[in-house]
Amino acid sequence: MFKTEKLDLDGKAKILARYLEKVPLLARLSLSERHRLGLLFRDRSYSKGMEIIRQGDKGNEFYIIVEGEVTVQLFNESKKTHENVAVLKPGDYFGETALLTSNRRTATIRAMDTVVVLVLDKDSFLRVFGEERMRVNFGKRGVECNVNRIQMDNKKNKKAISAEDTAPKKKIQQKRPSHLKTNKSDATKELIAAAVENNVLFAALDEDQIARIVDVMWELEVKKGYQLITQGEAGDNFYVVESGVFDVYVMKNGVEKLVATRTAQESFGELALMYNSPRSATVRVKFPFNCIINTQ
Repeated sequence: MFKTEKLDLDGKAKILARYLEKVPLLARLSLSERHRLGLLFRDRSYSKGMEIIRQGDKGNEFYIIVEGEVTVQLFNESKKTHENVAVLKPGDYFGETALLTSNRRTATIRAMDTVVVLVLDKDSFLRVFGEERMRVNFGKRGVECNVNRIQMDNKKNKKAISAEDTAPKKKIQQKRPSHLKTNKSDATKELIAAAVENNVLFAALDEDQIARIVDVMWELEVKKGYQLITQGEAGDNFYVVESGVFDVYVMKNGVEKLVATRTAQESFGELALMYNSPRSATVRVKFPFNCIINTQ
């Protein structure tokens, strides 16, 4: 695809920058920003049937498809086999979720034919889309689904996973009680804004958009042991911690494991909203705290 073998780094970057303009995710970036990415991306090829990423592995790279198609596979626990749930085509991207959250890969990606991808390492990804705040919105996206719904039945839970699910899901949300208002002190507004700005998924938002998020959020007090989020259920809320401490658990093979702890001025819950996916973890209160909720 890219005949760059005889070019220097800058020459390669110019060619990649021209291609990146055709990628919907990056089309709104300036030429200089795409050139900056062109200096960092590397192209790589995979043969038909090759595994590009594996569900459960740690994530260290972000990918954009240049040529060919890949299938997204999820492991069906009841059938003990991998099942195809979606197809990604040139211009699509994958691998960002594990980099943004430090969670393990949530799916396996396999080449359906000869595939060429652009690859960005984790450090570069977090730097350009986080620290440098390059305006890219990793929001909800539609992909062609081969299987609309996979149901995985375990002894204690049942969950449905879909890349673009049109069937109704069970709605689990903390609705704002009528007596709770969205009025906030200046200090609370600043805390929410800082938490949103520090979340790399919202790097594309400008000040006005962040201000609108701050305005509609409301406060919830929760006690020790309260389960705020349950793994596998649909998510309708995004949270910012105002005070207190809570623990994040992931259930795997029937065993629940503590994977993270969150404290004040940290946010969570955005992935299930932005990617139209079930909650990937359970969140419980370790010490009583206040959290600010957005139900958008």
